[in-house]
Amino acid sequence: MFDRFPDQVSYIDFDEYFIMPKSFEIWNGGKMQERGKTNSSFGVKKVKVKNPEMDNIEVRLSSDLRSLTLPNFASFDMAIRTSDRYLMAVLPLNSNVEFNLAYKAFLGNFPFRTRNRKTFSKYEPNTCSLFFIKGVPSKITFGLPMAEILVEFSI
Repeated sequence: MFDRFPDQVSYIDFDEYFIMPKSFEIWNGGKMQERGKTNSSFGVKKVKVKNPEMDNIEVRLSSDLRSLTLPNFASFDMAIRTSDRYLMAVLPLNSNVEFNLAYKAFLGNFPFRTRNRKTFSKYEPNTCSLFFIKGVPSKITFGLPMAEILVEFSI
């Protein structure tokens, strides 16, 4: 269904993507907690900064979800292409979400860290993934480690 990329993980550069999903799902512990329609919109842009390993990617969020309050702005340190998505993430050496086993497992996939410390707020994402169909963004997800949920928005 979603586009596939070469299996080799690689850093990526991109200009800007804009997505206006029509539906959302909220997941916790592998179980869907909520789903519905949405009028949200998201803009993803790679920016030039002095330290390319911190706050290198901006995501503007406009979400109409009533069950959780996503920030209007999120930043991520790096972007890579995996076999099925563009993955943007913050990979701190230390954080306030080390109690979250899924978060710890996720960090275990990366042999490097993008910053020394990060304190996440309750609904601040540590990951953002973009999925494509025929080169067009069709799904965006956010991992919220403090709330221990994954939020998916689809066209």
